[in-house]
Amino acid sequence: MHTLAETKIIKEANEVDDRLERFGVTRSELLYIVRAVVAAREEAVDNDPVSAAGLFAYIYGVRALRTVFRAKGWQKDSANNIESVYNPELGIKIVYQNTENAADKKDPRAISNKGPAAGKIVELGNQTYYLFEEFAEEDKKAAEELNKKANANIWFLCISVHEKRVRAELSLPKSIENGQFNGFVERIFILKGDEFNDLPPITKVDDIIDAEDFDIKVTKKGM
Repeated sequence: MHTLAETKIIKEANEVDDRLERFGVTRSELLYIVRAVVAAREEAVDNDPVSAAGLFAYIYGVRALRTVFRAKGWQKDSANNIESVYNPELGIKIVYQNTENAADKKDPRAISNKGPAAGKIVELGNQTYYLFEEFAEEDKKAAEELNKKANANIWFLCISVHEKRVRAELSLPKSIENGQFNGFVERIFILKGDEFNDLPPITKVDDIIDAEDFDIKVTKKGM
């Protein structure tokens, strides 16, 4: 039995599958994102900037996240310069995050500190604020949508990669303080231990992205 102060940790396979039903995705679909991230990191070469592997992981992590969730009807969202997917019916946003660790005893720690905007949206998502009441009479529906988005729960898909040790979890932080997660309400372990070794071999990242049959049209900017 969990108290309000405890973190709810879901790590058994059947429990993970049941919990992910709320998000409308399967564990295998989230593992597709993990594989894309690992493949993207391996695209970095010696002549690239030191941060290249992490940058590639972030770019393809966000792309794969949106490929999976937008095919399920989620929306792309970039409010406050935070790239995410958003489900207005569930009142949930999901953000991709490179982390130093995941799906183990320690809470995930972001490789790059989170900015103040991330801390604010997590705070809003854990409470109920009505930010746009002054517009309610003028356009009640628009105000309700803005409030709903501002108060969405912010989940993070945390993926850590240390050579062949790859772990992942989908988790809801309690808050962000000093640029880092400060406790979690819930953690769903997607990939732990040496489970990554049981997944199909990694090839080129574009091969992984193109191999999955997600029903969504992705267009290049400017088109």
